[in-house]
Amino acid sequence: IARRDLGMDDAAYRAMRISVVQTDSAKNLDEEWRRRVLEHLQSRGWRPKPRGDSARPRNLQARDGRGRMLRKIEAFLAEADRPWTYAQSILKRQGGPDRLEWAVPGQLAGVIAALDRDATRHGRRRG
Repeated sequence: IARRDLGMDDAAYRAMRISVVQTDSAKNLDEEWRRRVLEHLQSRGWRPKPRGDSARPRNLQARDGRGRMLRKIEAFLAEADRPWTYAQSILKRQGGPDRLEWAVPGQLAGVIAALDRDATRHGRRRG
């Protein structure tokens, strides 16, 4: 990923590995040598991208009322600095589906109520 992000072709990447860890084969790298290669690539400007939140629903812009409820859940989560999986676990505990994007409005209302109680309990702004 770092090689691609930095625009290095195979020959340049191989030459870099030889100069940094004295091997031209990535399969010969142990954990320490992989760390050295990554540190070298970071010194050249590469930064790992943060992983996306795979639990974030894809239907936040839905026009059937669920989108508005999902955006409210997102606001609660942002205020509490919690991941989407936190809300997803609330939904599952309440007997809902595995993913927030599959929940019906009544189930989302239950998640919102739980997040509202959590905000009150921890002295955060309520929705």
